[in-house]
Amino acid sequence: MKRKLSVSTTLALLLLAILTTYLVTDSAVTKRFEAELQLIDQSRTDFQKLAAVDRIVRENYVAQVDETLSSEGSIAGYLAALGDPRCEYFDREEYESYKAQAAQKTGSCGIVIGYEERANRVYVLRVSDQAAALGVSAGDEVLQIGSQSPENAEFSALESALTGPVGEKVTLLLSREGEEAPFSVDLNYGDPLRGVSGRMCLNRTAYFVFDEFSKDCSIALRDTASALIEQGADVLIFDVRGVAGTDFEEAAKCIGVVAGNVELARRVVGGASETITGDTTPIPLPCAVLIDENTQGAGELFAAGLKDTRGALIVGARSFGNASVQALIELSDQTAIRLTTKLYLPPKSDSFDQKGVEPDLTVIRTGYRAAKDADDTALNAAYELLKPRRGAAQGASE
Repeated sequence: MKRKLSVSTTLALLLLAILTTYLVTDSAVTKRFEAELQLIDQSRTDFQKLAAVDRIVRENYVAQVDETLSSEGSIAGYLAALGDPRCEYFDREEYESYKAQAAQKTGSCGIVIGYEERANRVYVLRVSDQAAALGVSAGDEVLQIGSQSPENAEFSALESALTGPVGEKVTLLLSREGEEAPFSVDLNYGDPLRGVSGRMCLNRTAYFVFDEFSKDCSIALRDTASALIEQGADVLIFDVRGVAGTDFEEAAKCIGVVAGNVELARRVVGGASETITGDTTPIPLPCAVLIDENTQGAGELFAAGLKDTRGALIVGARSFGNASVQALIELSDQTAIRLTTKLYLPPKSDSFDQKGVEPDLTVIRTGYRAAKDADDTALNAAYELLKPRRGAAQGASE
């Protein structure tokens, strides 16, 4: 027999529940309020200390102190105390200069160059569709880029000359085997590269070269990988030497093309960590990634992510060490601060930010972007390291 509660008992229980909820809520609010008061009190103490230092300096320093030094110096010092070299304060003059530079967009002229060590020549390694239409072909020897020539400039300076203000042109002086005289071509800055290209090399090795992690790069990687595997590729080597940029999201998608439906990376925003997960079928082939000291940002995440998820071998030199994204925030007096707002981490290993990705095998950069695969020491080292894994992969599939 069920017992029914009286109206008075029901009301009493309801009031008790309300009172309990109130007390719990009140306790939480009180604790939060007390924490806010402690923060305000600490801030007041800090400001009083800063004011005291400012007064002492102005009264006792040997020279006259600028009126804005206290406020601007404290902001700059606060950002410096974060220990993040990418966070900084811009005064009005610096901010105006920064905006002017940012407004001048830069872009590639649509070619990638390489160096043939044996012949001591710089040559065109890859070309965009637009550069090809203007008459540039892979293999053309580079005699001059703007005012820079291989005779009077380092290879890095020649590479830098390939990027300039969008809308402007750069003149290349080239020579081609079978033609008697050199010829010049005017290329436009702002011609996008293809992101990633792939080909077969070194005995059934699918070799992928990244220029940048641009939009839809993961789609191009997937399609190219599928085609090369159909041709018989049984190992993968990914080349991200010299690849920079901060499109970490696209880099994570590229990890997913190889690793499949696993945790690909971690994104930290506002102190909270978020997981980026793949949703594709993995490519079950041994792989290696080539890096160097100029690999940074998205290229580093790609290398570290494949090492975590697929046990990829890393070959080359320790990378630059940039895993963060910054935002420029304007203040009310037309000054600004640049603040790190996002951090990207590999799925398992520690952050490579300000440390770089360490290679499993260090290879001095010789034959980088060489004309012949046999001259590329890092590529050949990766190929040799993958030989035992290739045999294991073949045995497992038979």
